[in-house]
Amino acid sequence: MVRLVAFILAIGCVILVMTLSKKPDVQLGAATTPEQIALLEEAYFAKQGKYLQIKENNQLPEYEFGNILTKLGATVDTKYSIDTYESPNGRGYRVRWEDNNGVYSIGYGADAQNWTYTNLKEVSVATST
Repeated sequence: MVRLVAFILAIGCVILVMTLSKKPDVQLGAATTPEQIALLEEAYFAKQGKYLQIKENNQLPEYEFGNILTKLGATVDTKYSIDTYESPNGRGYRVRWEDNNGVYSIGYGADAQNWTYTNLKEVSVATST
């Protein structure tokens, strides 16, 4: 009986180690373009039936467990955030980022056109008289 219990515990430990050491299906570096992020999001949607929201600085929302690397198979450049939506037309997401020149958003999914825009920052020009 003691040998059987020890055997069962050993098998359980092996399964646990194999599960914890399993690598994501896709091993990439950080996704650094909206197109790369879109590929990761579409693969995630195919498996999970939903898109993954990613907050600024590569953070998941409070209701998600784990991390971006294990969920998507890659990290996402910290300048990007991904907002997900569900509308009467279907599901989708937008990839949003900001730089010194403006704020950019590219929509994907059912209402992509509503989520795609560029808001350029005003440039101050000094004039001399």
